Amino acid sequence: MKMSIAARPTCCIKVNAAGGVLGYRMAVLLDEIGRLGSLSQASKAARIDLEHGRELVENMKISFWEPLVEFDNHAGSDHIRLTRLGNDTVNWYWQKFGTTWSQRWKSAPNIID
Repeated sequence: MKMSIAARPTCCIKVNAAGGVLGYRMAVLLDEIGRLGSLSQASKAARIDLEHGRELVENMKISFWEPLVEFDNHAGSDHIRLTRLGNDTVNWYWQKFGTTWSQRWKSAPNIID
């Protein structure tokens, strides 16, 4: 379930999934990576700084027992894709918590659709 990008939430749902911790910003970034195939474009679409996007990817790389994303093998490449586990994990997150975020967005006046 793809969600429209919203202002940074005032709370965060973080869950243990596939051996790591996945939060709202990570789930949004994974969605955009899956859609765009570029870390810089995904970070921009998720409205986070590219450096923070890189940090989130590195944190996911360290904390999950299998990679959620894979970079293209070319040196300095920005091309990135979701692994099967990454796709399954982000889909699970939105199935589990998408309704919570949808309800929260409807009641928050500062949300950007």
